[in-house]
Amino acid sequence: MKKTIATFLLLTFALSGCSLFKPDPQTAVNKGLLRLGQAERISSRFSVNGTVTMPPGEKLSRMSFDLTGSGQSDAADPKDIAVDFEYQLGINFDGKGGQVIADVRSLEDVLYFRLREVKLPGENSDALAAQIAPLTNSWFKMPLQEGNPFQALTEEQQALRERFKNTEFFTNAVEDGTDEIRGEEATRYRVELNKDAVKDLIVDLGQTTENAISPEEESAIAESLQDVDFSGAVWVVDKTARRIQGTVTIQPAQGASTSFDIDYEVWDLGKKVAIDAPAEAQEFNPLMVLPLVGALSALTPQLDEEAPLPLEGEPIDLPLGAEQAE
Repeated sequence: MKKTIATFLLLTFALSGCSLFKPDPQTAVNKGLLRLGQAERISSRFSVNGTVTMPPGEKLSRMSFDLTGSGQSDAADPKDIAVDFEYQLGINFDGKGGQVIADVRSLEDVLYFRLREVKLPGENSDALAAQIAPLTNSWFKMPLQEGNPFQALTEEQQALRERFKNTEFFTNAVEDGTDEIRGEEATRYRVELNKDAVKDLIVDLGQTTENAISPEEESAIAESLQDVDFSGAVWVVDKTARRIQGTVTIQPAQGASTSFDIDYEVWDLGKKVAIDAPAEAQEFNPLMVLPLVGALSALTPQLDEEAPLPLEGEPIDLPLGAEQAE
């Protein structure tokens, strides 16, 4: 009897490194993403960069963008979600580009933000920079409105989160080797995108806002998702997803085509973070952004100086609030 037990134990240890004892790839991905979603305190970084190519004949032929962010968040108290992030955005229109770097913090239902750097292209970049100067390198604050993503979740948003907690957004997972992530061994799984789950998420997100999606719009979303191709991977460390990468290509029959890469990584799960309110933050006045709005328009291609007059019988587009004389 003892020999039988010993043999069984040896066989168990011998097989522990075999696939018989490895988790099913799809189960590993699902549980890894679920545990990631349950993490209340994390440090993270993300990047989204890509290119939009316009169809022939358009004034703008190509636009590229590069958005990155890094920081930490603490949602241990759902009524007081704290966030501290740095964002960098670079945009290039046919070789003419600019960059914005900003810091964002959220604490006790107050949003704090600071423009650290704004670089604009063009001959008038120095003059535009002077207009924006009063807004840069100073902290501003404003109260958060209900439903803001930096604020506590509303009942509708919490219900939506619970509904999609076990949704498979990535399917057909296949184990694809191992990599090292911040000194830890991670199993890499190649995955595909579940477009039906994405469509349901978009529709349900609309229901939690004032922009409810109609059945016709839902059908249009499902149709447009058919033009989306996704290739990506999920890395799992100690049963928790720690990194997600993917390439998304959108090639519609008509209109602009888009391709962009996504990279998201988390670490220090559960580690307590220290987020403090910036000292001497000023109350934000929406009128302050008027110079910034005008300056950022320099990042977009200029329209022709003389727009063609409308043909007889065509409606005339008027500025918001203007009235056409009879």
